[in-house]
Amino acid sequence: GESLFAQGVDRIERDLHLESASQVTGLVLTPEGEPVPGARVRQVGGRSFHHPLLSTAETETYSNVEGRFRLGGLRPGLNVELMASHREFGSSARVAAQASPDTNVTLRLQPALELTGRVVDDQDSPIAGTRVSARSATRQLGLPTISPGLTDEEGRFTIRNVPAGELNLTFNHPA
Repeated sequence: GESLFAQGVDRIERDLHLESASQVTGLVLTPEGEPVPGARVRQVGGRSFHHPLLSTAETETYSNVEGRFRLGGLRPGLNVELMASHREFGSSARVAAQASPDTNVTLRLQPALELTGRVVDDQDSPIAGTRVSARSATRQLGLPTISPGLTDEEGRFTIRNVPAGELNLTFNHPA
């Protein structure tokens, strides 16, 4: 930046050139290539790369009914990494893009998986009423903790729509 100091002057005129903000637009698709409405699209990793003069810079957005999204207020020319997620699918892979007026990317969601298991004690007896929760071990997926509720009388549980990757499981039993 440039500093100006004028003593005894009532008015200073300077021409400034402000770079307009940029964007990344794109499409979120199912594993089969169908558009996904309501998918969360967010920036992942790296440092902040928002336009410094805009308070409307976006860090996440959601896809519309056609699966399209726009993430605006980005500093032009900077590289960004995006990821999409949706409660009915696994997450997308990270996609790198450069912010510009015409950047368009496709984020393809992965199939969601199903995790089943059984909670037993050290005698191999089922433990009913245990709350089982799962969360991405890397915490980079931006997904909330997934909780199926309580185990049944046989200690069985099923968690649906689990993203691929390493998970942390939590077991809580009201004792």
